[in-house]
Amino acid sequence: AYTDVNWCEALGTVLANDEVINGVSYRGGFPVVKKQMRQWSLRITEYAERLLKGLDDIDFSDSMKDIQRNWIGKSVGARIDFNLTLGHDLTPSPSRGENASLTPSPSPGERGRETSDKKFWPYLKDFAKENRQNPTEEETILWEELRNSKLGHKIRRQHAIGVFIADFVCLDKRLVIEVDGGYHLANKEFDHARTEFLKIEGFQVIRFTNEEVKNDLKKVLHKIKESLDKSPSIKESAVDTSPSPPEKGQGDEARTLTVFTTRPDTIFGVDFMVIAPEHELVKKITSPEQKEEIEKYLKYVESRSEVDRMAEVKKITGCFTGAYAVNPFNGREIPVWISEYVLAGYGTGAVMAVPGHDERDHRFAKHFNLPIIQVVEGPDVQEEAFVS
Repeated sequence: AYTDVNWCEALGTVLANDEVINGVSYRGGFPVVKKQMRQWSLRITEYAERLLKGLDDIDFSDSMKDIQRNWIGKSVGARIDFNLTLGHDLTPSPSRGENASLTPSPSPGERGRETSDKKFWPYLKDFAKENRQNPTEEETILWEELRNSKLGHKIRRQHAIGVFIADFVCLDKRLVIEVDGGYHLANKEFDHARTEFLKIEGFQVIRFTNEEVKNDLKKVLHKIKESLDKSPSIKESAVDTSPSPPEKGQGDEARTLTVFTTRPDTIFGVDFMVIAPEHELVKKITSPEQKEEIEKYLKYVESRSEVDRMAEVKKITGCFTGAYAVNPFNGREIPVWISEYVLAGYGTGAVMAVPGHDERDHRFAKHFNLPIIQVVEGPDVQEEAFVS
């Protein structure tokens, strides 16, 4: 495979990261630049699970095992595609209504009970199980009246739809029932975006507060029953009226930025994207207005070793490409930057930055005066990140 290496022209060889200091070779002080060359590589992802399990059977110290686990670097999360727009030679991305979901959505009749996004399912199923085992008092009260089709319709609890977990849902009637606690008062923007997503997926959403469930359960049940009776059954009208998914043509890869994240639940807090300076998309998405600045920054990064880039955590550098990524859940345009703290060989070489809840992203946002949105209830994130 072709990978980035530290190439020293004067010595005619590739150097290890620790043999490069401040952009020059440790021996002789010759210039060193990043260069793509064909290398033998160990596909660690094919052996990660076997290596991790093997650590349980060897007589090493716990500290040494932790070092090995960190080197193996296995992470569990999801890959998310962001459409790109406004950069050089990019066509505008679809609007929210045209193609906003991570994958083309089948019609309600086709989807049946399998309504979760497959990319997120490994993460969602554990979350849903935990919620079912630890319901709130109000959820328990309502579930006792909904279970076993007591209202004449099959109701499921803690059911995954897309990337969300619905408190209760009747799939046949496409009705989502949510019970909102105090957390939701401080996260109305998140709830609104979640509701809009569910509507696009073909669901009606009705909400009740904890107080309504506890103090006026009869009224709550009447409203649910009324909504269920009014809603059409997808079993009776399973006609696919959804638009055909767009065909993938040439150049689509240049319009899509893929990131890997272990926290897909913070998707609504993404305020900017950061990709590695060596990322293959950099030159394709850079706008004419930003071309000169990008080239200057790339020249600077060429002289930096990966060790230096990762070690100097307090040094903040970066450059705006002129392109924007479109959040697939709320249609918000997010600026795409390049920065040396993102490495091309780690993950997909791109990160979705959530400055409200990540210290490194927060420092970057403050340095370049970028917006910071809070999505997890807690202390104000404008001064420092709240990492839950």
